[in-house]
Amino acid sequence: MTKQNIERMSLMNIIQDFMENGIKNLFELLGKELKNKGDFSKFVLELKKQLDSLGIEICKTALAVADEAIRIEPNRKNQWVVERRDKKTLLTTFGEIKYERTYYKSKKDNEYKYLSNEFLGIDCDDRMDLSLKAQLVKEAVDVAYDKSAKKTIESIDLSSQTVMNTIRELGEIPNITYKDQCQVEESKKTKVKYLYVEADEDHVALQNGKSVMPRLVYVHEGDEHSNSKRKKLKNIHYFSGIYNNIEELWLEVVDYIYNQYDIDNIENIFVSGDGAAWIKQGISWIPKSVYLLDRFHINKYILKATTHNHKYRFHIW
Repeated sequence: MTKQNIERMSLMNIIQDFMENGIKNLFELLGKELKNKGDFSKFVLELKKQLDSLGIEICKTALAVADEAIRIEPNRKNQWVVERRDKKTLLTTFGEIKYERTYYKSKKDNEYKYLSNEFLGIDCDDRMDLSLKAQLVKEAVDVAYDKSAKKTIESIDLSSQTVMNTIRELGEIPNITYKDQCQVEESKKTKVKYLYVEADEDHVALQNGKSVMPRLVYVHEGDEHSNSKRKKLKNIHYFSGIYNNIEELWLEVVDYIYNQYDIDNIENIFVSGDGAAWIKQGISWIPKSVYLLDRFHINKYILKATTHNHKYRFHIW
């Protein structure tokens, strides 16, 4: 039996155990509360606890599967050598996840990487998952740091210092309280139903032979009606640069949207790009956002899919 099959079975065992034991315990608790005319909130809290535990186990298995998939990949073996296995702890909205990751050395330039972490978009030094960071920042806008930690996750004791350090790692965040936001004149904010956020990246060669990959994000309100044949985007605003943490870029974008637009009036914010992980991360930061593949890549994939059936292209696109 391969390790992949073992991991698959492990995931199934986790779910099966929850269905057999976790659900059974929950219904026993519910029956007790109904019999004694108890507090339904106890059942809700216990359910959340059980689901968080299930989430932790599933995430641990997912991380193990990703690490093993890269380890047995033939192309990896041609380029990277296994150096060692390291233990790692990652804080998530479910709770604390402890797992092992494989450390690799490049055959080409002796570079070292945790390939599975890179593949999953986890920074090698990160102690917190991006979704937990985003939630901490969101809560810290309205309440004190210690309260934001407790509101975000109860199973982990996060100090005010930890929350503050997390926010500082993400870059400069305007110190705007809920009271300050309420004092902003809503009439000055633009009211639109739909907003568009498009993202892209490109390699730029440097004089030293190396290359960098600047990120570009632009926010606009759609096509502007004009007599010109060339399309023009309405009220476009650009964000571009080389960012140490992609969170810095998305925080700039979110800050601009909140300050410029009436969020309550917006129905959807469409985020589009080529499908890169850093672009999809924007969904967890931008409110009311929906991810869409951009026109160029949609066209590319349709052309590829209809290579032998050209007549269908015009019906699809």
